[in-house]
Amino acid sequence: MKKGIIAVSSLGGLGIALFLIFGNLFAEEKEVSENPSVENKKVSWDGKTDGYASAKEMKEQVGIIVKGKKVSEDENIVLDSEISEEPAGGYTKSSFKISKVLKNSEDDEAISVGNAIDISESEFYDKNSTTTYTINDYENMKPGEEYVLYLKPIDEGMYTTAGVTFGKVPVNTDETELVESDVNEPVNEVINEVQQELGK
Repeated sequence: MKKGIIAVSSLGGLGIALFLIFGNLFAEEKEVSENPSVENKKVSWDGKTDGYASAKEMKEQVGIIVKGKKVSEDENIVLDSEISEEPAGGYTKSSFKISKVLKNSEDDEAISVGNAIDISESEFYDKNSTTTYTINDYENMKPGEEYVLYLKPIDEGMYTTAGVTFGKVPVNTDETELVESDVNEPVNEVINEVQQELGK
């Protein structure tokens, strides 16, 4: 009888130990899944912007077109909202070094080979909500990568890409296109046209 009680007690003790071990493992997994990593927290806002039916139309309508490389990301600007916990807006201030001027109908003296200009990029990180915000699925340029930018001046010494996503064209065609959607389809078409013109 004693042996039976000891066996049952041992099994009960083993069961409790296993429950505690595996219970903690499941609890830890649950905790991780409920707290996604920063990379997974991304919000895309829809923005009303200029659109272009073709690369030719964009080329005709935009006054500044340059080729070059992103040098650095200098500042992450977040505009706080007074009515919600979400930011009211923001941008990333990036430095872009010009290697070739393709068009400068604005006669802008800053637009010359060798100059580094400030670009307002439509993706920014808000540390308070640990969330990356973007307009129309725009992704910031990668430092060291080459791009053709169709630019519009927005502030003294600062520029932004025309049509947000339309005006940033990676020279490297291996770079992934925007996520496929009805909204992004014309953007991808224009980007592909520009890349073909570049002979890539």
